[in-house]
Amino acid sequence: MPLNGLGYFLRTTGAAGSFEELLETLRHAEIRGVEPVEIVARDMLRPVAAQPELRLRITNVLNRAVSGTLQTELAVCSSISRDRRSAWRRMRRKTWR
Repeated sequence: MPLNGLGYFLRTTGAAGSFEELLETLRHAEIRGVEPVEIVARDMLRPVAAQPELRLRITNVLNRAVSGTLQTELAVCSSISRDRRSAWRRMRRKTWR
């Protein structure tokens, strides 16, 4: 099933136990072919020359946990960099500062 802005209806056959079977199938389904996290850069609250915090909102868009290393660098001010190691449970959001 494609992941897009359209709505989809999942139906069962109507046979006894078919709804539970559909739910169990969905519980074990995996989202594939999508970037695992959405990264949104927030506005800086001070001029770049003042080396403000780089605020990022990171959201796990998968239906399973992901982990990894986040490396950031602000191109116009290369002295600002961060390395973060973290893990996200499914469909969770963190804001880094």
